[in-house]
Amino acid sequence: MEEANKVKPIEEFQDIFESVFRKLKKGNEFFPKTDYKLAAGHMFILLHLYKKGSCTASDISSYLGITSAGVTGLTDTLEKNNLINRNRSENDRRVVHLSLTNKGEKLVEQVMSARVNLFVQVFKDFEEKEIEQITNVFKKLDRILTNNNPLN
Repeated sequence: MEEANKVKPIEEFQDIFESVFRKLKKGNEFFPKTDYKLAAGHMFILLHLYKKGSCTASDISSYLGITSAGVTGLTDTLEKNNLINRNRSENDRRVVHLSLTNKGEKLVEQVMSARVNLFVQVFKDFEEKEIEQITNVFKKLDRILTNNNPLN
């Protein structure tokens, strides 16, 4: 399909994507409520640390596309709630390594379980093949945005 012919279907996709995203996010359902009153940015950091084990504050900054001051603000809250550890590098004191505490790991596991249950309900009327197709489309989109992000 030529680029000129993609405009109308892309406009339709954009509208439905915004509608779906808004509905998922409505009431903060995308990240189930916790006792800590955490924002989406906090949850993205916790999920990233869960997947990576540990990383630096600048890794988080790059991952989320926010400033180091933004990372500091978010991680301050997480540390105050005993959800993450901050450790200075022995080689370079300017570098701060972040990792989850046991409490942080348990919270992420609870949130992930709740999200799986949410998505099971969202996709209950879908056939297995349809879920596979959606997953494959999002994997392709993720690869494109990772390797050659036209948004940057």
